[in-house]
Amino acid sequence: MDEVASTHPQLRWRWLDIEDEAELLGDLDVETLPSVLIGQGERVLFFGPVLPRVELLTRLLETLGEPGYRATQVDGEVAALWQRLRRASA
Repeated sequence: MDEVASTHPQLRWRWLDIEDEAELLGDLDVETLPSVLIGQGERVLFFGPVLPRVELLTRLLETLGEPGYRATQVDGEVAALWQRLRRASA
């Protein structure tokens, strides 16, 4: 993640430990690790597991930035986590 973050300085990155930050996660049950949550503004663009490989995360970010990309449908707990993260980083 650090390598990809260094090549995308315009993005904010945050690592969440599901045990240490359980309160922030709320009722969200993360079943597969590592999982990635990517959002922009009010919307969640992606939430799901991603193998820990630089090229996979890089390609995911490229895909999300393509014109016409439609945000992933997520359940209410994922959307709520995104909003909590936004407030915490403001």
